[in-house]
Amino acid sequence: MKKILSITLSLVGALLLTATMTSCGEQSQLKQAIDKYNEKMPQDAGGGLTIKQLTLTDTQMVYECEQSEEVDSVKTMRANQDLFKNGVVQNLVKNVNNEAFKQIIETLVSTNRSLSYHITGLKTGETLDVEVSAGELSDILAGNAPMAEPTAEPEDSTATGVPAEGQ
Repeated sequence: MKKILSITLSLVGALLLTATMTSCGEQSQLKQAIDKYNEKMPQDAGGGLTIKQLTLTDTQMVYECEQSEEVDSVKTMRANQDLFKNGVVQNLVKNVNNEAFKQIIETLVSTNRSLSYHITGLKTGETLDVEVSAGELSDILAGNAPMAEPTAEPEDSTATGVPAEGQ
């Protein structure tokens, strides 16, 4: 579980790196920042997670990631998806006072885009999508952070190799 949250911290740290590249007052500047950020790809985010690229669509800014599944499997991450998202949201809340970062979030909100993480397992090919909606980003800007309810412990954990209680 702690690995999933540390991965979240790494991903949010990567977003902060993007935020420092530009003031991002306009959508075109956001695209330029993403292009500049992608020049440094791939990046090791820790815990077996590699950020391959950052993409911008009409509806999302997406971190495209690969999980080696040596530490945590995508199945384990999926079983704890709400906790993962909660960690992302809390880190967004924690960093929203950084002006450049705040401008990134404001740009996403003003263009009605969500922040998303698309994770693909290298061993299994399984995928996981975790999304913080434009509405949730707006709530974060307003100081009303949404909180996801954590899910139950995973059935198994490749991070510890120890089955969850009751297994």
